Amino acid sequence: MRRIATRWFLPVGIACALTIGMSSSAEAQASVEYTVSGSSGSWLLDFSVTNVFGPTVDQSLYFFGVSLGGNYVAGSPDAWSLWSLGDPWTNTAYGGSSMVYDNNWITNNLPSSTSDIAPGTSLSGFLVNLPTADAPSSVDWFAYSYGATEFSGPSGFNYGINPGFEGTATRSDASVPEPSPLALLGIGLLALVFMARRRSGSRAGC
Repeated sequence: MRRIATRWFLPVGIACALTIGMSSSAEAQASVEYTVSGSSGSWLLDFSVTNVFGPTVDQSLYFFGVSLGGNYVAGSPDAWSLWSLGDPWTNTAYGGSSMVYDNNWITNNLPSSTSDIAPGTSLSGFLVNLPTADAPSSVDWFAYSYGATEFSGPSGFNYGINPGFEGTATRSDASVPEPSPLALLGIGLLALVFMARRRSGSRAGC
């Protein structure tokens, strides 16, 4: 059986997929995060995809994409390339959401490839150059896996040997900003003023 999303073939098993329905939470068997570099108008996003299937499960990730409002693919990991010359993708016909994914990658050697993301491993280098004023704080993604082990949920869609997953990626390099020295000085001065007023008030009431 061919896998979903070979370059020039429509996905298989559509009739079965349509009976499954849509999943509202489909992140369980894949995890995605990204880093951001660059500046306003030219952000470079580097996505890292992790296969969280157990080591005894024969299911490897081979097709991945994100939704960013346009095709801005700037690079691919080794042995991966742009899906179908940059065409968009949607999972509607296979039980997933109607989200349009416009930055998509696929392994080069289908239907079986050593460049797939095996269980317990991660792969980065899915690069996007985003020409927006601000970098996104989260990005919607999808991924498909393939293998001899049949997957029956509860997360995902298109259950069987070729399941799909959807979720939301967050920045791995995001951190809570530390207060600046001037802000700390201002807080300290306000505290001193507050304490001085409390002492003044207590004396006046004696």
